Amino acid sequence: MAIIESEKKMRTIDERTHLDRHQKMLKFQRKIKPFTPTIRELAKLWGVNTTSSAHRTIRYLVNCGYVIERRIGDEHKYYAVEAE
Repeated sequence: MAIIESEKKMRTIDERTHLDRHQKMLKFQRKIKPFTPTIRELAKLWGVNTTSSAHRTIRYLVNCGYVIERRIGDEHKYYAVEAE
C-alpha cells in the first residue's frame, strides 16, 4: 500500500509546474494564432513523453479555469486564458 501511495506522489505535479505550463501554452497560442495547439504540440512544448500526461495537465488547467475547452464535432479545442 505504501508503494502505491509513493508512486502517486511521484506522478503528481505541483501547482507551480501547472502554472508554468499554462504560461508556455499562452505564449505558444499567441505565436500560432488563430490556431489552437494540438495535444502532441503541447506535450512537446511541456517536455512530457506521452499525450496522456498532456491530457492530465489540460484536465487540471480546465478544472482550475486556466484553459477553456470547446468541442467541435469529435474534436476538442483548448484555449489558454489569461489568469486574473
